[in-house]
Amino acid sequence: MRKSLSRRDLARYGFEALLIVFSVLLALWLDELRQERRENAYLSANLEQIASEMRNNLGIVERLLPYHRSIVAELDRHIASAGLREGLRGEQGIEYMRLMPNGLIQEFYSVTAWDLARQGGVTTRLDFETGYAISRAYSSQAFVDNTIRSLFEFLLGPDAVAPADLRTSTIVLRNRMAELVGQENALKLNYEAALAAIGEG
Repeated sequence: MRKSLSRRDLARYGFEALLIVFSVLLALWLDELRQERRENAYLSANLEQIASEMRNNLGIVERLLPYHRSIVAELDRHIASAGLREGLRGEQGIEYMRLMPNGLIQEFYSVTAWDLARQGGVTTRLDFETGYAISRAYSSQAFVDNTIRSLFEFLLGPDAVAPADLRTSTIVLRNRMAELVGQENALKLNYEAALAAIGEG
């Protein structure tokens, strides 16, 4: 024979069921909150690494810019002089590297923190403005890296060592160096904007 439940029993069972549902929902909410805190801490740590890398890269570009400007000025001086060939002639032929006593560059830009952040999915958690500013800075850095690479290829190639037309070759080098200076100016501004977007500027 079935025993019917009293209202009091029904209320008690209903309360217990609600208590179980509430406990499960509370546990899920707390777990989500902990997960969000972990993700925010991970995002914050990655942004600190990116900001540190950008500050370092900004220091590099600030050191290279005056040096590269001086190379452009020296190339302009040689292009304007009548004794262009004699001013650049060396034992190995034409020696543009004489105009670059410290080489073309002394330090390389880093992209490690940004690469790791992208691989770790950090970029999907950035707000649009911050993500855009960081991405733009690293894209600008890639342009500078490509220009440096092409300058190395030029300086190590036959057009630099034994050019058919020294004046044209020197003008090409001067224009490439001037382009590098322009890209470095833009890179400096993009780093500053990205650091400001991160909250470091």
